[in-house]
Amino acid sequence: MFAENFNPLAALAAARCPRCHAVGLVEIDAEVHDKAPEADKHQARYHISPSLYAQCPVCGLVGEWPGVTDH
Repeated sequence: MFAENFNPLAALAAARCPRCHAVGLVEIDAEVHDKAPEADKHQARYHISPSLYAQCPVCGLVGEWPGVTDH
């Protein structure tokens, strides 16, 4: 569970895409994530629970955030 004072949508808006490095990811649902081409699915090095499905509006990369990082 996220901490009560944590705003995941605000954090997504400040997150950097690991592929194109644009700032600002948007929340998507599981269906959008699942239908994305494999080439556009980020393979996280680790899984964090809970997580949100997110997409980069610039390059289309999708993944589970906060596992979608450029580290």
